[in-house]
Amino acid sequence: MPSSHDASTRLGTMSHRELESLVLTRRWQLGKQHDLHDLADTLLSTESIVPTLRSLARPELVALASGTAGHHARNILLADASGLPYPEVVSLLPALLEQPTPIESETVGDITSIALHSVVALRDLVEWVAGEPLTMGATGGLLRAEEKILAAGLVVSEDDAIALARIAEAAGLVRTIDRRLYATTRGIALSDDLVALWSAAFGAIVAGLGPSVLETCATAGRLDEPFLEWALPLRDTHESDMLRRVANESRLFGMTAGGTTELGRIAIIDIDSVTTFFAPLLPELQSSVYVLDDLSIIAPGPITTDTAQFLAQISRLETRGLAPKRRLDPALILRAVATGTSVESIVARLTELSLTPVSAAVTSTISDIANNGRFITLNGTGTDTAAKASHPELGEMLLSDPRLQRLAPVKVDDLSVLYGASRLRVETALVENRYTVVAPAAEPVIVEPCAPTSLLELAQHLFETGLGSTHLERALITAGKTRTKVTLLVETSSGNKTITLEPRHVANGRVRGLDTVADVERTLPISAIIELLAVGE
Repeated sequence: MPSSHDASTRLGTMSHRELESLVLTRRWQLGKQHDLHDLADTLLSTESIVPTLRSLARPELVALASGTAGHHARNILLADASGLPYPEVVSLLPALLEQPTPIESETVGDITSIALHSVVALRDLVEWVAGEPLTMGATGGLLRAEEKILAAGLVVSEDDAIALARIAEAAGLVRTIDRRLYATTRGIALSDDLVALWSAAFGAIVAGLGPSVLETCATAGRLDEPFLEWALPLRDTHESDMLRRVANESRLFGMTAGGTTELGRIAIIDIDSVTTFFAPLLPELQSSVYVLDDLSIIAPGPITTDTAQFLAQISRLETRGLAPKRRLDPALILRAVATGTSVESIVARLTELSLTPVSAAVTSTISDIANNGRFITLNGTGTDTAAKASHPELGEMLLSDPRLQRLAPVKVDDLSVLYGASRLRVETALVENRYTVVAPAAEPVIVEPCAPTSLLELAQHLFETGLGSTHLERALITAGKTRTKVTLLVETSSGNKTITLEPRHVANGRVRGLDTVADVERTLPISAIIELLAVGE
């Protein structure tokens, strides 16, 4: 049976999920296929086969060359259902020299500490960009300045900060839109689950290896760099860079340390088992902190998202990591009070969170800032802006200050003044003249993870189209080109009849060919053919 016919027939039996997996694995040259026949032709082309062979692990290449291809090579249509490689593949298979598996190095170091620091840094990155999106370069990478800022803020090396940003985006925890890095709904949803964050990072790190290499790694229980280089013998420069990246990022998340760690072995064999092994090693997220007399707030470990959101309303972050430190900020307290949060509720929540009694010094400081702080809130339309003062004395200053007369102030009441200018102009004038303007905190921008790729859309289209309305006609044309006999079930005036035909010409809805049993030439309407029973028999 011709390879293209066998491949297209097998494609027609695949489920939607199987077709998606095939398209993602053999992504080269895909994008404009109209139906499964087109897909089969593409998959059997040299341009698709060569990069696919480069992605296969050494054991699978050896099995394919010996005619005993495993299930993966059969599923991605490098071999037929019996394990024999298609002729188009055989001609491109390289001769591999025997090479023993490299000896694994001994695992060294405290991998738990390394993994813990990295997963907390990953969580901190999501929290960071949820409140303050980072600027990205034109190519989607971090700008040099942002690389340094991120490394300093996460208390990691610059290389590790870049790796964490790549992992976070690949895992769908953050996303680049319009040259800005934002947190995603997935990242926020996983923020309070350190094991889930670690698992998401693992998936992003090993995704580039592909199913064949991952299966080989799982069988051997290894993920170290020498083994990866041995497992991927046909790699080019790009794949070599990818292997080095996998090795480096695996070290970050505790999967390798010289050799493959126990955590790494568990993950590549069964990622679901990581929870049982890793969860007891991770700290419990804290909802309690220490509120100290010097106005600092120190957490004994990573804090829950809810606790962090409250503290962010009244304090600025000084250090991230395993023991985050914050400090009460007068400007933020003023903003909270100006936007409707009472002093009593702030003190009550701090008292609830604090592991030590909140001192009178802290409560009096918060009260003094709220009661004695002079601030202005603005509310404006396109041409007019209302300014509301915290105290009547400040309201009188807004009306009488000669430096603000050009804004045409009009008294509304003892606290409020209406200016005949845009909000931006009024705010600029007030800040330049040393007034404190309090604006509501900007709402965090949370985006959705990346939409389905074009390859998934192609898989959906191909699954819906299937073999297409021209399935039978294309099979007859292919048989004619290869001078292959086909067995047809044909509807005739005397009933259904089986005919073995060697097609010679297909056109205008008819097929002309040699009836090899009766040794006569026949012309049949394709519409009369009920079923193509067999090819090449």
